[in-house]
Amino acid sequence: MLIDHMASGLSFEAFAGVIGVNQDTLHEWVKVWPAFSEAKKDGLAKGRIFWEKIGHAGMSGKIKNFNSTVWVFSMKNRFGWRDKQSVEHTGEGGGPLTMIVKDYTESENE
Repeated sequence: MLIDHMASGLSFEAFAGVIGVNQDTLHEWVKVWPAFSEAKKDGLAKGRIFWEKIGHAGMSGKIKNFNSTVWVFSMKNRFGWRDKQSVEHTGEGGGPLTMIVKDYTESENE
């Protein structure tokens, strides 16, 4: 039931309302029951397919009046998409990076 629910694009937490328990119970079941944890993972993967297909169709012009902003916002919240990228630089052997900052306020020829 959980996999089918999430494959239709609905959230894990919304499943609590479907079966009449609270969200804390669902999260506890994930910890206690390995099969339920696997069902959640499968449901997340299938739900992602659902949402990505909508985005593909919308960006391809197959959905009239598709709101890409709402879709992106949903993807960020559901699947952790981010606009920001983190880049880390290290020096030789993974150590600190040495930077030399040169003052260019004066001419090189002076």
